[in-house]
Amino acid sequence: MANANAVKKFRIFLDTFQPEMFFSTASFIIIKNLFYHLRAQG
Repeated sequence: MANANAVKKFRIFLDTFQPEMFFSTASFIIIKNLFYHLRAQG
């Protein structure tokens, strides 16, 4: 039941925020993490 509640909250979260803003933020975080990971290895 807790899992279904989390999905419901996530859907509400996606509805309140613009998808464009959400995806640009997510891709920025992913790129930042990849860059940091490559720097840490090199």
